[in-house]
Formats: sequence, structure tokens, C-alpha cells
Amino acid sequence: LDILINNAWSGKKNTFESISYDEWNYDINMCLNAVFYTTKEASEYLKGVNAYDRKAYDEAINWFKKAELNGNLAAKHHIGLIQYAQKNEKEAIEYYYKAANAGYTPAMRIIARFLNRGIDGILVKSQRESFEWFLKAAENGDSEANYYVGAMYYYGEGAEINKPEAYKWYLKATYKGNADAMEAIAMQYH
Repeated sequence: LDILINNAWSGKKNTFESISYDEWNYDINMCLNAVFYTTKEASEYLKGVNAYDRKAYDEAINWFKKAELNGNLAAKHHIGLIQYAQKNEKEAIEYYYKAANAGYTPAMRIIARFLNRGIDGILVKSQRESFEWFLKAAENGDSEANYYVGAMYYYGEGAEINKPEAYKWYLKATYKGNADAMEAIAMQYH
């Protein structure tokens, strides 16, 4: 919980109210990941997070790889983040897939984004697969994925056009504070 409180009151944010649902969700998931593992595993993961926040990426990868060996899905996801930031897109995709296939929702959403646009020479664009990954993340409660599932139903990208289904997913996203979904619904009445 110290991580959550420190992030909430750090220079990034002035009040708890200014933190979005997804930021809270990310911070809470990070804390829960630490809690669900043994003390050693939690320590390795949190040391990786600390190094990542300091942009000490080599150190972070070492800690995350130790945590990953113990099954920490968030560690796999963080390795993907670092690899992508360092322009190692192929390795990043591999780690995102590892985390997503094991059930880690933020990695599912990232895979969906990459599939939606493709990555030259690494990942072929597939709106259908993108939709499937967004749907998996949405079914796990991810508000951004809820919005994208709604948009893909609305525009017929990766799924057949289905306006009632689109609104259902937009509403799920709005209940979680997703501004894009709120705007999408509001535009229907404009």
C-alpha cells in the first residue's frame, strides 16, 4: 500500500481525486501482485518496480526475471515494457504474450493495440485478433478495453457492426470512468 499512497501523493498527482481509475487499478494490481507472492518474490518484484521507476532498466530486468521465474505475471509485463522502451520490439511482444496468455489483463490490452496496427516485420496487423484480445481484457474488467470493444463493435473493426453491443461495452467503460466511452455515448445524442 505504500506504493499506492506514494504514487497518489507524489509529484505526479496532487490529490487522490485526480488519479484515474486505470491508474488506481494499475497501482492496486502492483500492490496485490506483491502480496500474492512470498516475501522473497514480492521483494524481487518490488525491487524491479523501484529500478524501473528510476529508469535503471538493466537492474529492473534482472529483478523482474527473478520474479518471473516464480510466476509473477506483472514481472513478465514489465520486462515487455522495458524491451519496448529500448526498441527491442520482438522481445517485448514475446513477454507481453507470455503475460497475456497467462491471464495478465494489462498485457492483453497491449497485445490488442499492437495487433490493431501491426508492427513492421514483427507482428501482422489483425483487427480480428485485436478484437479478441481486447474482449479478453474487457471481460477481466479493463475499462480501456471495454471502450475499444465498444468502438470495434460500433465501427465493425474486427467484429460485425453491432450497435447495441457497442453501447453495452461503452456503458461498462463509463461506469469505470472512461472518458472516451462517455464521449462516444454523448456523440450519439449530439
